[in-house]
Amino acid sequence: MTDKKNAHKNKKDILIIDVRGASVAAAYATLGNTVEISRVMRANFVGADAQGLVAGMTAALEALLTPYAALGAARVHVVLGTPWHHAKIRTIQSTSDKSAPITAHTVAERVQNYKNEAPPAPGRTDIEAAAFETSVNDYPTALTHGVSGTSLGINLYESEADTTTTEALTRTIGKHLPHAAVVWHTFPLVAAGALRVMTQESAFAIADFDADVTDITVIERGAAVYRASFPTGYRAVESAAGTDGATRLALLGRGELSSEESGATRAAITPVIEAWLKDLTDTLVASADLIPIPRTVYLVTESAARDIMVESTCQGSLGLSCSAIEAPFIQKWVTLGEAATYDVPLSLAAVFFHIEAAQGVIYSS
Repeated sequence: MTDKKNAHKNKKDILIIDVRGASVAAAYATLGNTVEISRVMRANFVGADAQGLVAGMTAALEALLTPYAALGAARVHVVLGTPWHHAKIRTIQSTSDKSAPITAHTVAERVQNYKNEAPPAPGRTDIEAAAFETSVNDYPTALTHGVSGTSLGINLYESEADTTTTEALTRTIGKHLPHAAVVWHTFPLVAAGALRVMTQESAFAIADFDADVTDITVIERGAAVYRASFPTGYRAVESAAGTDGATRLALLGRGELSSEESGATRAAITPVIEAWLKDLTDTLVASADLIPIPRTVYLVTESAARDIMVESTCQGSLGLSCSAIEAPFIQKWVTLGEAATYDVPLSLAAVFFHIEAAQGVIYSS
């Protein structure tokens, strides 16, 4: 009985909101010894310009949140994908003439000092400042125990969001969950934090293939060390596929088109995919200035073009191994509760928050 009480006590319920380029989603996550998601919903939106995108996104979220109002939530975690964030990775270096103690507290202090010296750009709000990797005297260390050294290097992931976006989201969430604390995150950090544990790999790239932008994050030794993006997303491929492009691509991926239809569809989308693959290749090659080119790419997308993009990436000039993050992979980490599906971005976020809680490491502001 005591074990059951402790297990229940250790459970934590949160509401996760995932905001992407053309859709917004929400789900409850129960974090305990395992991760369970429930009440998963995703809604699409459109917008002709930046202002229209914010209006479309908040209207979709407004409708989405209505069923959650009666259930309540003490804590809401908002994960911003592209184009809703501005993120970069940089290294902070500090040196001293004499050897001095260096601890996790030292790193936190250096990061805070850096944030104070480099406030967000006008019209933006700080989201995260995460020390993904630290090195003392040029040797990587997790700093589980304090060490002494003369130099400290911090691999820092930092992100901002437009204040108009965070204010619009805060107002919308507040209408339905007025007492909830809102915590902000960005998808590159969330995906990197989850996948470095889920894959047990130390070097790989994440390609977030969203509506109009592909976001690339490169992981080396378990740390996010390089990121870039380019303006091609799944809507370009779907548009090239013609009328009902999403449906046609899904059928193509499953091998359910006739030979004639398959050939015509591949011919139509090939120029777009080849341009996308060139941008991906150029991005990974550019990362080689810092680290070896990763040979494994994990594709994150909700698009019907998923299977075609994986196939094309594996056939590219770099000889990459490419896998899409989908239900069979997530099932090892997430269980489904009431009215749930394996929504990929929401599932990765749930795993990330579970890891964050278990390790006692908070990456968000």
